[in-house]
Amino acid sequence: MGITNRAQVAVASQYLEFLKEGDWCPKLICSGRGQEVVLLTDAHLRLYYEHRLQAGLTPEALNDIALSECFVFGPSTANQRIENLWLLLINHQTVEY
Repeated sequence: MGITNRAQVAVASQYLEFLKEGDWCPKLICSGRGQEVVLLTDAHLRLYYEHRLQAGLTPEALNDIALSECFVFGPSTANQRIENLWLLLINHQTVEY
């Protein structure tokens, strides 16, 4: 674990690996609006589009699909403790040169 500017890539790749191992995909994801979920959101929306195409939706109808059909943003109130721990660790364990 560590501080990285590749958090978006890490989150998205872990999600896709999880889907590959489990051989399934959730219809809806709820997440906070953190920067680390940008690629995850894009990947999930693309998987949702593919699913809808296989179900018979026309490519033109994809334009009418809203992101909220498969991805919902909400407050991250349940993870405040871990966020505070990360902040504490970052402030006390990182060294600036």
